[in-house]
Amino acid sequence: MKKKLFAVILIIMLLCVTLLSGCASFDRSAYVQAALDSLYKGEHTLFSEITKTDVSVLEQNYEEAIDAEMESFLTYMGIADYASYISEETRSDIRLLIRDVYSHASYSVGSEDENGTVTVRILPIDLYSATNSALTAYMDDFFEKNDAHEFSELTDEEFYTQYITGIVDILRKSLDDITYTSEVSIPVDIEVTDHNVYSISQQSLDDIDSHIINYNF
Repeated sequence: MKKKLFAVILIIMLLCVTLLSGCASFDRSAYVQAALDSLYKGEHTLFSEITKTDVSVLEQNYEEAIDAEMESFLTYMGIADYASYISEETRSDIRLLIRDVYSHASYSVGSEDENGTVTVRILPIDLYSATNSALTAYMDDFFEKNDAHEFSELTDEEFYTQYITGIVDILRKSLDDITYTSEVSIPVDIEVTDHNVYSISQQSLDDIDSHIINYNF
């Protein structure tokens, strides 16, 4: 499954930097590194300095990206249509899980080539493949109990909250021994206007985001 592109990624990454008059060069590698660290690690200081953007703005966008990923997570788990039944406490647990997953994001940024392209090497987080057996067993057991009417006394909120909580618990336990799939190299195009305004291309953002976590197994 291909994760949806967070709209907020464009908000963050298209915050462009304008070179000051007389500045000889722009470090594209440092720009990409800082952008990824802001988006996936929640480390905003350097990106704030480069883009002249207040850290509070970047932190807000980071949190919105976490919320967007939570919606993708619920979609991936097949209960997006019932998300309104999930308690806010459980949503907070999911947000925290996603933050912790993102903290394991593994990428390295190379130097720009003669065309100004920067190569990002990503080790996709193998979270779902590594937990597939445990998740399948849990889901089968949960649905068997549901078929046997063991949850008949639960409200809709209690039912869906209990279901997704079990999934979150399985995924969280796997973080201590997190694994990665094979390295993927992604050429990142840096777009620049006639006025020396730089930004990462949307296609490059798509490519990076689709490989940070492995959704295909």
